[in-house]
Amino acid sequence: MYRRFGGGHISLARAVEEAVHKFYPKKFSIELFNPFPDYLPPVYEKLCTDWQSLWGLSYHTTNNAASAANIHRTSYWIINRKLKQFLQSRRPDIIISNSQLIVPQINWAVRDIGLPTPTLTYIFHPRLVRQHGPYLPEFRPI
Repeated sequence: MYRRFGGGHISLARAVEEAVHKFYPKKFSIELFNPFPDYLPPVYEKLCTDWQSLWGLSYHTTNNAASAANIHRTSYWIINRKLKQFLQSRRPDIIISNSQLIVPQINWAVRDIGLPTPTLTYIFHPRLVRQHGPYLPEFRPI
């Protein structure tokens, strides 16, 4: 699973898909899925490019555990129906997310529909752990 908010998430997801197919040909079926509504990326892109001071204010005022928990709950309310429908129809053996910011929501959906599916997330740069620490309550380094 990925979130399309810029920063190369789709490219990273496709690269992982390509690597899995290369090293494990015909062994795994992979499907890329973005649970977020299509209207969010343009809004986020505008915020990051045209309203950087507002983005900075937002980041600095919400980069704490209480705000992160509220943002996770709110985004789950936005994506839970689409996410649960996808998971129930596919019943995946494993979920891999390249966005640590949606792992709690994925885990809640898995729990809510009773799937025994583990979720793996990977972070492609250690700086992101420092930048988004409050958003990673379930993060465990391997």
